[in-house]
Amino acid sequence: MVEEASWLMRPPENHDHFEYHNTRIHGIRAEDVAGAPRFGELFPEIGAFIGGDILAAHNAAFDLGVIRSGLEVSGLPGPAYEYVCTVMLSRRCYSLVSNSLPYAAEEAGVPLVNHHDAAEDARACAGILVDIAHRNNANSIAELYLSLGLAIPKQQAFQPGDGLSKQTLAALAGPVEGATRPRAGPASGMVPASLDAPGAIGLKKATIRSPTLQRNRATPCSGKRSFSQVSLRLPGPKRNSGQRRWVRVRRAA
Repeated sequence: MVEEASWLMRPPENHDHFEYHNTRIHGIRAEDVAGAPRFGELFPEIGAFIGGDILAAHNAAFDLGVIRSGLEVSGLPGPAYEYVCTVMLSRRCYSLVSNSLPYAAEEAGVPLVNHHDAAEDARACAGILVDIAHRNNANSIAELYLSLGLAIPKQQAFQPGDGLSKQTLAALAGPVEGATRPRAGPASGMVPASLDAPGAIGLKKATIRSPTLQRNRATPCSGKRSFSQVSLRLPGPKRNSGQRRWVRVRRAA
């Protein structure tokens, strides 16, 4: 790891209610971010860190939706991001009873002592991706996805006024009458709901120059050199606050 930065932040205005259910998972309380900048104020710095990297996340559609919703309700444009999902890769490349982060991390030989801590979850996700690439003799995410016959997904850029995403619209509409309370999803350790903006964010950069991760099995599964990993900790049914951790990993040639 060559660089790490983290911030506490307030969620976007009018979307900053902290639900007990999610706070119980990750421990971030409203008072912890009371004097912090809002998500929209910090995102330019976050986006600059990501740069042109591919994003990687355990349940990536969720995390990319979080980023988009946070930007939309902040009235900010969103850049296009290529991304990969380690849940999907785990399903294709490991044979596990569960593809949740703890199980996949154990298979990859990555320590995960404090699950739901953003830093540890980010390291685990990055380690899973590196392990799967090693098992497939892939030197990049592009090579890995080519070996799997897949195209790297991409979230398109958007501007304020383009229209809100379905995820944001559903959150703004409020809970459906009679709906059951959302529970933390096993793959992400987060509450699957409709609107989300972080209460804390952390970024980490790393350079991997040699394979040092322990692998339980060397079973291969049937790329771009750098990626940023994101994991989120969000505290309630509306996912209005939480913690987000980014990891950038560059593999040596």
